[in-house]
Amino acid sequence: MAVDYDLVVLGATGAGIATARRAIAQGLKVALVQQTISPLRDQQRCALEKVLLYLAAQPQPVDIAAWIKGAIAPDDFYEPLARLAETGVDVIPELGQFRWRPQVSFVTETRCLRGKHYAIAPGTAWTTPPQENFLSPDALLDADIWPTLPEKITIVGQDSHCLTIAYCLAKFGKTVTLIAEKFLFPTEDPDYVGNLQTFLEVAGVTLQFANTDPCQELLAQANQAVIWAESRRGLTTQLNLPPDFCRPPQMFLRVNGQLQTPQKNIYGCGPVLGGYDLPELAIAEATTLVVNLSQRRQLSCPYTTTPYRLFAPLPFDHVGIQNSHLPPDGRFLSKMFPLDRVDQLQFPQELTIKLWLNAQDQLLGATVLGDRSGKLIYHCRDLIQTHKPFQTWDNFLENAGLLAEMVW
Repeated sequence: MAVDYDLVVLGATGAGIATARRAIAQGLKVALVQQTISPLRDQQRCALEKVLLYLAAQPQPVDIAAWIKGAIAPDDFYEPLARLAETGVDVIPELGQFRWRPQVSFVTETRCLRGKHYAIAPGTAWTTPPQENFLSPDALLDADIWPTLPEKITIVGQDSHCLTIAYCLAKFGKTVTLIAEKFLFPTEDPDYVGNLQTFLEVAGVTLQFANTDPCQELLAQANQAVIWAESRRGLTTQLNLPPDFCRPPQMFLRVNGQLQTPQKNIYGCGPVLGGYDLPELAIAEATTLVVNLSQRRQLSCPYTTTPYRLFAPLPFDHVGIQNSHLPPDGRFLSKMFPLDRVDQLQFPQELTIKLWLNAQDQLLGATVLGDRSGKLIYHCRDLIQTHKPFQTWDNFLENAGLLAEMVW
């Protein structure tokens, strides 16, 4: 079968651009179909978080709308696509869908693209709010929304992005209620999630856990804004995929450990797979996908050695496996350290570490909560990769370069 490209990437998202960038660097002929009228919407959300966290740390009130308008100008997010085109990627600013016969191709408004391989990376979108007057989290990307927000705000959802928004709104003086189902992060360590919940409550966020639909109760409350982020859905329905490619009802893409869909030359990466919407995971998936294509390998995505951060205001980092995924002889160690911040004229802060070990004391996973967690979590990643056994806390912290900062 004649092909036009080695790889056709579907989606102008962080994952899509990372995939295209790595593929072109490996000498592959690459096309990227934008597949959205709002490219890099996931990167706009990241930019919004960074702006809000910066403003939340300011001692004096600031003009939030002006800052957002300056930081999230929509035209700025076309620049990565332009830079990608300069490297040789054929960037196609259109939408399209698969055509399966007589041979597989991807058809846009003006093109019929035949690829040796395809990478599906269109990202996700928030499910539609049940009421017209409810806001989607993406509505906050519009700077004009911010001056209209009332004093009382309710957020429905437990996504990492929502937690950051709730924290920042509380720091701006809003009365914030966060409604979630049972737990904030059901797959993470419950003790550390409890610490995170306490942090949010101290910051001024009221947490409510509801087993029933909160919609009717919210409708009965006046003079408040409701931000509806109950769940996400994969942007796959417009691609004309066979039914076995997706997992209803959210329509996330179904892939194996090598990121292959039921058709082996079609891959997936990014939050459309249904995992956390985090850049660290998307980059790991993009790297694995391109290595497998360019080197004809069958590597699984290294999720167990990819550190990720779930919450930035109180750094909450994890790497590896934990809890129910441990082997029968697995165990854990946990310790809390105050950090010595006297030199910076700040109050001491706590750093809490939980390590999951096998019977040979080799590290299998780690969760770190608090300041300096980023440095430690990558040290834990290195220990998992090298299979070095845990010895003592002194040795662990010294090798991470943090021993001198601890208060014993």
